[in-house]
Amino acid sequence: MAIEVKDHLFSLSTNNSLYQMKIDEYGVLNHTWYGAKTSMDMSYIEDYPEISFSANLWDTERSRLYSLNDRLLEYPGGGISDFRLPALSVSVRDGSCALDLRYHSYEVTDNKYELSGLPASFEGKGKVQTLKITMKDTVYDIYVDLLYGVFEEENIITRAVIIRNLTFFPLRIHKVMSACLDLPDNEYEVIHFHGRHAMERMMERTSVDHGAFSIGSRRGQSSHQHNPGLILA
Repeated sequence: MAIEVKDHLFSLSTNNSLYQMKIDEYGVLNHTWYGAKTSMDMSYIEDYPEISFSANLWDTERSRLYSLNDRLLEYPGGGISDFRLPALSVSVRDGSCALDLRYHSYEVTDNKYELSGLPASFEGKGKVQTLKITMKDTVYDIYVDLLYGVFEEENIITRAVIIRNLTFFPLRIHKVMSACLDLPDNEYEVIHFHGRHAMERMMERTSVDHGAFSIGSRRGQSSHQHNPGLILA
């Protein structure tokens, strides 16, 4: 099976790779592994030292061994002890912008998920499965569905996110990302493709350093000036 769930451990396997996540004791979904295929619980490689100068979650009783700011998070919100860039940023009617996402439920289905009105990949001859992990805010009825489409034979895992507001008031979304990839190592390079007329897709490779790095096009669409994609090497 391409998707296996056991003891709060989610394993997404293709022919040559493994993507793994695990729910911890506080219901936080941690990213544990994305790399070579293995049958192990890869959370054993996590190293979370004493973090006295980091902020804590409200229910950790000021533990010096737990802070979201030091964790590999699968899909981080904001305003709750993690000071890195969030994948999702919202605000509610009282002005609060804290989003405390904890595990709620999961579902595994055959075939790939669909995104109504949006272009998407589809199932071919190979077997494809979808994993949906639902996260919920601890205060408001705000649900976040994390979707994973596993193309086992093609060694591809697709990602998408659905935000569901089940409160009785409007929710303002300031930022929402389709995916987040929180990796433990730091020796990466990013490959992207810029260009101009008659010189499309000019490859550029640069190291990933501290700070924010972004690519994009301000033409309102993808074009010969920038290809809408990158490779992390």
